[in-house]
Amino acid sequence: MKPTDLDDLTPLEPDDDVLDRVHERTATFRRRRGYQRALSVGSGVLVLALAAAIVVARADTTKSRVTTPVPVATTTTIAPTTAAVTLELLNGAWRPVSIAGFTSALGFGDGAPLRFDGFGGWIGSDGCNDTTGTYHLGTRGEIKLVAGAITQVGCDYARSPAHPDGGPIPKVPLPIAAARVELLDGRLTFFARDGHQMAQYARTGLTAHVELKSTSIAAGAAMAGRVVVDNYSGHAAQATGCVSFFQVLLINSEVHASPSWYACAQNFAFPVGESSYPVTISASYGECSNDAASGGAPECPGGSPPLPPGVYQAKLFQTADIAPPPPTITMRVVPAVSSP
Repeated sequence: MKPTDLDDLTPLEPDDDVLDRVHERTATFRRRRGYQRALSVGSGVLVLALAAAIVVARADTTKSRVTTPVPVATTTTIAPTTAAVTLELLNGAWRPVSIAGFTSALGFGDGAPLRFDGFGGWIGSDGCNDTTGTYHLGTRGEIKLVAGAITQVGCDYARSPAHPDGGPIPKVPLPIAAARVELLDGRLTFFARDGHQMAQYARTGLTAHVELKSTSIAAGAAMAGRVVVDNYSGHAAQATGCVSFFQVLLINSEVHASPSWYACAQNFAFPVGESSYPVTISASYGECSNDAASGGAPECPGGSPPLPPGVYQAKLFQTADIAPPPPTITMRVVPAVSSP
């Protein structure tokens, strides 16, 4: 095998020219690497700067697109509240607030009320004379008022709250021609057939009416009922009585009953709104006598005798007149059924 230079393990001394060329090339390589690093760093900084500029530009663009809402003046219209009128709502006394063709300067006050008894009867006033009649209320507010009897009081030139110095009292028209009625903002409002508003009425002071389970009662029997008081005055009403403030008695042209009150002083308070008070209706004489010669009251050897069968009026009596007297209720006393 022929020996080669690779087999010679003697270290070689580097040539100076070779070393110089190696050092020169190494320095050049290092300078290029330095330039490349510097260029890379600069490029990165430039890219970051451009990115930041783009972000700022977008933010500015976004801000420029934001619009501030301009307040717009609006008007809120509250519609009046309406409610269907039922027999229960209609019942009671109402005072005129406005009437077509009249002004509030007339001072209606409580001088021209309109009352409904809940049994198909009404009574109204033109400020002087009273008119009674009947009414029918439909399921959709249709109403039919029929006038009946009217008082004939000569008061054309009497003094009135509206004319304290004397003069003719204005005749307040009653809503006889009304075709429809509804409760508008708590006021009883009557409308004509063509839809125009005829009159408005508001609840007045205290009203009272009697509620019974039936309009028929057997002679000698008793029936429980109640008196309902509606207080629209805005404050509690005070009165003095004893035990029972109300009594309901049956009367007619032949039976003239009058209440008997206990002798004591008891305070009664009628709160705002509706309150009720129990009463008992008796189909017996309220008083009797064991003296046949005394006349008037029937004899009562075994207690108060029963009322004779017939047609009566249930009339409300009050210890003190806190409310206008409501219309009487027509009742029929029938013969008592004898037990076998």
